[in-house]
Amino acid sequence: MKRNKSLVMLVVAIVLGLTLILVPISSQLSPVQAAIDWTKYYNNPVLEEDTGWDEGGVGDASVILDGSTYRMWYTGLATGPVPAIGYATSGNGTSWTKPGSNPVLTKQGTGWEEDGVGSPSVIWDADASLYKMWYTGYKDDTPAIGYVESDDGIDWTNPGNRQEITWLGSTGAWEAAGVMSPSVIKDGSIYKMWYSGRTADSTIGGLQIGYAESTDGTEWTRSVSNPVLLKGTSGWDSRGVGVGCVIKVVSNYLMWYTGYQGYDEAGIEVAIGYASSSDGVSWTKDPGNPELEKGTTWEAGGVGAPSVMYAARTYRMWYSGLDTAFNPTIGYAEYTVPAGGGGGFGPGDITPPRISDISASGVNKTSADIYWETQELSDSQVEYWASPSMFSELDEEMVIYHHVRLTDLNPATTYYYKTMSKDRAGNLAVSDEYTLTTLGTPAAFTTGVLTISPTEVDIGESLTISVSVANTGDATGTHEITLEIDEAAVATKSVTLASGASQKVTFTTSQDVAKTYSVSVNGLSGSFVVKPPAPPAPSAPAAFTVSALSISPIEVDTGDTVTISILVTNTGDLTGSYEVTLKIDNKVVATKGVTLAGGASQKVIFTTSKDIDGTYVLNVNGLRGTFTVTALAVPPNWWLIGGIIAVVVAAVVFIWLNVIRRRAE
Repeated sequence: MKRNKSLVMLVVAIVLGLTLILVPISSQLSPVQAAIDWTKYYNNPVLEEDTGWDEGGVGDASVILDGSTYRMWYTGLATGPVPAIGYATSGNGTSWTKPGSNPVLTKQGTGWEEDGVGSPSVIWDADASLYKMWYTGYKDDTPAIGYVESDDGIDWTNPGNRQEITWLGSTGAWEAAGVMSPSVIKDGSIYKMWYSGRTADSTIGGLQIGYAESTDGTEWTRSVSNPVLLKGTSGWDSRGVGVGCVIKVVSNYLMWYTGYQGYDEAGIEVAIGYASSSDGVSWTKDPGNPELEKGTTWEAGGVGAPSVMYAARTYRMWYSGLDTAFNPTIGYAEYTVPAGGGGGFGPGDITPPRISDISASGVNKTSADIYWETQELSDSQVEYWASPSMFSELDEEMVIYHHVRLTDLNPATTYYYKTMSKDRAGNLAVSDEYTLTTLGTPAAFTTGVLTISPTEVDIGESLTISVSVANTGDATGTHEITLEIDEAAVATKSVTLASGASQKVTFTTSQDVAKTYSVSVNGLSGSFVVKPPAPPAPSAPAAFTVSALSISPIEVDTGDTVTISILVTNTGDLTGSYEVTLKIDNKVVATKGVTLAGGASQKVIFTTSKDIDGTYVLNVNGLRGTFTVTALAVPPNWWLIGGIIAVVVAAVVFIWLNVIRRRAE
């Protein structure tokens, strides 16, 4: 894939864990013998781009060993390029498989990570039972560091724990233009981070490395000594240094980092250097730097962004390589510390102590004494494991005859161990692997007290089956408890118990067929009964009640209508019919029939009127009430009255006239 120069800068910056604007410089790297002789994998690169979200290249990996599986989180570039974080697994560190769920973390929102995410640093936090990731979020030309958690290392989508980290203390000028590329370890209860910071001039010359600590992984306190690793005054890292990876081996902090010379017509000059520290703050660069340089073909354009781990005398490194067209891929290299010595890095004396005469004595159930000798004064420590690996407390006294007592061991257990001695120059010697077996009887388990509750249940009803399991041996062990019902295994549970400990193991089950079931739990027997369903109760015949007699209105004039209603309810289970009879003054005046299903109700309504005033008594199927009828008042007949008055007046006039006439005669 050909890239124009405007994209070259961004590709190099992202896959090598940077967010920079590079400035031209004409100087070239001078080959220098590395502090240790890394062997690059013959079939590099071990991880390449695919079509889709990482078709622009892959780099800047973070690798951990989880049991027997290597887990890698890496930066992938889509066309643009737009960075995101992918995930891969391997059984040997060189053959990797990408899941279909990639990418596992992408850009988000319109804030500090809206342009992409990359440069992951992932740890497994056993105290929290979580995978924890610190990463770089990109917005324009200002990078920032974020944090997110996951239960399985694949699903990082819980928005409640994804956040930009909080910084305590003032920002130094050396990091004023942004922070990026975190490398995080958990040392005891303290999270320790080394990160890259950039000055406001935005040139590669402003890139240096700082240090911070946190108790929760989200709120960080900067070191007052920042920056703790400076760019070189000349040579291969004179234009800037960026974090790759920091690990702790015994009591030493070891850093592999990317050094930069700049960008010119021949391509960007990047290589990997090494530094060591006793406290994580004061660092000494190895005089033999750079430790890993560019090669041919896939890494001809430079190497950087290392991720390193140490186990079983072997250092393993995954690193980013750029070809001449600046296509990034991931390669692998390793270095095995020679048996009986090696592992020490630093200026001056580079010869480790010689370990000899290793022995284990005083071995009992819970402790053992380890002895060895060295030809020079050196400290004493033992790495030992059944699973997982542990370290004895470091004895810093410089001696030739060494003794470390291992305590709190498990009885009847085989332990593997290596002796370790570091001289005053910091050169570490690690022995071959030895074994010892503590005294005691192996874990032995008894199962007792089978309890079934209840012993009779209905179909589909749950019951519990429990047993008590005890470890009668001297060693901690794991035991399987299997529940069998009718001679078929239906559930298995595992229990891990220390010597002398016991625990109740409980199963829950239900059955859909009525019968007697046999139960067996690791040789203990019992039974339970699932009862058949009870026959349904016979249906009750229809039965009726009446209620809620209503008379409206209770006073009317003659001829007006009265409405009478009652509520009829079928209290039986079966449908039936019922007659409702209205009696007024004990005479049947109306009858209505209703048919109701079981439990149903219906209002029955009658209407009546009376032409004679008086109080009437109602009876509706036993419910009684009354209403009153009042006669209407007759209005006066004014025409009749007027006529009578006229007749009377006429009669009076007539009589009066007759009287007058007679007097006149």
